[in-house]
Amino acid sequence: MIIFGWTTRIKPTSRHGQFFCPHCQVSSTYAECRRKTYVHIFFIPIFPISNEPLGVQCFNCKNTYAEEVVMNDPRHEISSWKCPECNRNWPGTNIRCPICKIRPN
Repeated sequence: MIIFGWTTRIKPTSRHGQFFCPHCQVSSTYAECRRKTYVHIFFIPIFPISNEPLGVQCFNCKNTYAEEVVMNDPRHEISSWKCPECNRNWPGTNIRCPICKIRPN
């Protein structure tokens, strides 16, 4: 009796970087991943039959995401407000208008 088949494994590559993980909600390190499918005999991988890109994997939570998630960082989306006195726009990080010294509503 011979037991054979195939198995799929997710393998991180040596390419790493920093991104904002949607699950962890912090800046984390990622590794690019590939999905490798192997033919096995008696549960021992013999040779790969496919090797395709999968996306990126977070080092903290081990979740896998599409590559587009690397470009998304909600921390860089800064709201702005308009000073009621001088009508200038200021980033949401300013607690008051630097010119008029008025706080936003």
